[in-house]
Amino acid sequence: MARSLLIPFAVCACVVGVGCGGSSSTDDAPANEGGAGGQEGDQADPSNGGSGGTDQGAGGHAQQGGTSAQARGGSSQMPDGGASPDAAAVKGGAGGAALLPRVPRPADDDYKPDVISKLRFPAPTGAEISQVQANLGNLFLSRSFTGSNGLKLPYRLHVPDRASYKNKAPLLMFMHGAGERGYGNDSQIGPAVFIAGPGVWAIGERAKAVPLFMLAPQCPPEDHWDGLQTPPAGLQFTGSTRSMKTAIELLDQVIKDNPTIDTKRVYVMGMSMGGFATWEMVSRWPEKFAAGIPMCGGGSKKYGPVLVNMPLWVIHGDADGSVDYKLDQVMVDYLKSLGGMPRFSLYKGVGHIVWEPAYRNETELFPWLFSQSH
Repeated sequence: MARSLLIPFAVCACVVGVGCGGSSSTDDAPANEGGAGGQEGDQADPSNGGSGGTDQGAGGHAQQGGTSAQARGGSSQMPDGGASPDAAAVKGGAGGAALLPRVPRPADDDYKPDVISKLRFPAPTGAEISQVQANLGNLFLSRSFTGSNGLKLPYRLHVPDRASYKNKAPLLMFMHGAGERGYGNDSQIGPAVFIAGPGVWAIGERAKAVPLFMLAPQCPPEDHWDGLQTPPAGLQFTGSTRSMKTAIELLDQVIKDNPTIDTKRVYVMGMSMGGFATWEMVSRWPEKFAAGIPMCGGGSKKYGPVLVNMPLWVIHGDADGSVDYKLDQVMVDYLKSLGGMPRFSLYKGVGHIVWEPAYRNETELFPWLFSQSH
């Protein structure tokens, strides 16, 4: 379900590409190392500027009639009745959260940030996307994980060829949108939402340049990744959902089961519901993540002091009729005011399906991400 989070702000002129400053079960045999062993869409809102012409891009996105996070039937509260993790935020700083220092990491055999950051690949071709699709079962192992709360999450895991790196390889966690929820363990790695972006890094020259693990859990249709409310004071994460808690436990288990994952290079990205999830994950668990890419989502200013040193590349379309781009704009501006340097790509005239032009045009996006460490 695409959120309808349109909030009143004065419309401002923006440019494209603004840059600144548990238990488990296995459905198939593991390769090398193993793990914890539908598309999102909306109609653009013309009043937000632009025609949103890319909203109906490739992949046949399912149209969703969203509701506000505050009024969607209680999923903004913790379904399992637990206390909000906000109370456990690190003490100190604004909003009860402390600054998280980032110490530069020296290069090593597997981490060469100066080399990785300069990598450039053209937009994925149809042949590359088809190659991944044809080998999906081998490239992205189909598995499931049961969390401590009893919730079972399907997930896909890509394990890089062990011969392609010397000691450690990074991990990218992909959080899908509401339109990809389900139990089939396939829609979250569809051609438009996943394969055309991170998925192609499992093959060819990209895989040779940056061998990496990829983890893509699937949220059940009755739940959401994030626990959100939108009171007058602004967007707030009020408590982690069962699915989010289980996803974090899954991440921990995959890292435990795969000792060659570089825990200093764990990344998260997502769009729409997954964009909100990305904000929440780097806010609540900043020690787990080296960087994040939230697309068409929004975060809570409460966590600004935690995020000020977090490498973030925020992406949104200014004609988004489901999630107002100003939810991301507010966070970017706030982090800048605290001394942070988030990148912000705002696509003029593009609606909710902003990941499609981002995957095509942002040739620096993944090299930037994979060059981050903490």
